[in-house]
Amino acid sequence: MNIKNMNMKKMLPSVSFGSPLSALAAKAPGGKLAAVLWGLALSFGMILGCTLIYSLVNFFTELLKPEYAAPAAMLISICALFSGGFLTARKSGSQGLIMGIVFACCFYLVITIIGSVMGYPISSILGKCYYGLAAAAVGGICGVK
Repeated sequence: MNIKNMNMKKMLPSVSFGSPLSALAAKAPGGKLAAVLWGLALSFGMILGCTLIYSLVNFFTELLKPEYAAPAAMLISICALFSGGFLTARKSGSQGLIMGIVFACCFYLVITIIGSVMGYPISSILGKCYYGLAAAAVGGICGVK
């Protein structure tokens, strides 16, 4: 066997220096599901973190008035849904609008289940979901590479 005639590139395994999780989300058969789960984790983490910060600022200072709570909650959820839609589309790699809307539907499904278990009426939970759907769709469009 003549070494000069062998193609060395075919013999060497391919090496990727990217994150193994991003490679899994982009190439695995469940890549779209993994992308949605990453987006859900980011969104719920952002909501919990921002709500905790808002509550601590409200508890230790007199800066925030009670009438600021509803707009702050809406702003936090819109930012979290935009970020979740962005990450979902970035992890899936394509179809940003569709992935953002799928992510938002999964997000509101989880929120509806949690709310109904806690006794909240579904109509109050889903009353403002249009803003969240729009934010996640725009985040999905912005998140496509």
